[in-house]
Amino acid sequence: MPTDLPDIPVARRIAHSVTHHSVTIEDCYAWLRDPAYPDVNDPDVLSYLNAENAYFEAVMKPRRGLIDALFAEMKGRVKDEDASVPQRDGAFVYWNAFDPDAEYRKWCRRPTSGGSDVVILDEPALAKGHEHFRLGGHAVSPDGRLLAYAVDTNGSERFVLKVRDLETGVELPDLIENWRYGLIWAADSKSFLYTDADDHWRSKTVWHHRLGEQQSADRAIYREPDEKLACRSAVLNHELMHSSPPAITRRTRSICCRRATSQQRPCWCRPAERTASMTSMSAKARSTFASTTCIPISGW
Repeated sequence: MPTDLPDIPVARRIAHSVTHHSVTIEDCYAWLRDPAYPDVNDPDVLSYLNAENAYFEAVMKPRRGLIDALFAEMKGRVKDEDASVPQRDGAFVYWNAFDPDAEYRKWCRRPTSGGSDVVILDEPALAKGHEHFRLGGHAVSPDGRLLAYAVDTNGSERFVLKVRDLETGVELPDLIENWRYGLIWAADSKSFLYTDADDHWRSKTVWHHRLGEQQSADRAIYREPDEKLACRSAVLNHELMHSSPPAITRRTRSICCRRATSQQRPCWCRPAERTASMTSMSAKARSTFASTTCIPISGW
């Protein structure tokens, strides 16, 4: 242990309390929570974090050689140019791959009829200039021309969804702020569904966005009224399946992606401890679980 270490940082204790449901909680370190998070600009918070980082670097400095050796050994066990298995989807084959020493992957495709490989999404290029970068959901439109993808460049996990024309490489003006889960294209490739995050970091609403419109014009086609549930979305055989998966009950509904105006129909509900899935159940069993109630959904 080095002897010339800086003083161990000690966070100040400032009296602070908050009351919820008639219960008062004392939190003397509440001042460390910058109200502007994920942007941290408070000079007192930054000063304390810098002091902690400086102390950590000073303590670990004598072990830098060991740290670098362990990192090099672990990295040496990972294939430098790794790639996924190509998968066919429509008229194209898709895969992703890492370039040597790259921290992020490239997403590629080529026509099944033959042709050259094309990079449709370059994560290293998107990450350039950002201290943090994470790719969220992404999906190619059914006609193969458009790519919708979500990125987080500040670590907040509140993604921004963008749309790219794969034939021209031009980004469309469509922007979806606060994207959370789900990215489902309509069969005509002119609109898509998504969910956003509420103040409690849950996805409670399925939104319908038409290309060329502002996000403020998006229509809510489903809102989960139960506070214990949230929404997830997927596509199976041209049916949009959005479910509400909590710890006790799962509720699944479907909408036909091929219809301009469709109906949302509850498919089934089951306790979480049952392991049978809807796709593995027999037709008779599915009809036993199915609900006959239909909820009309317009504008989709």
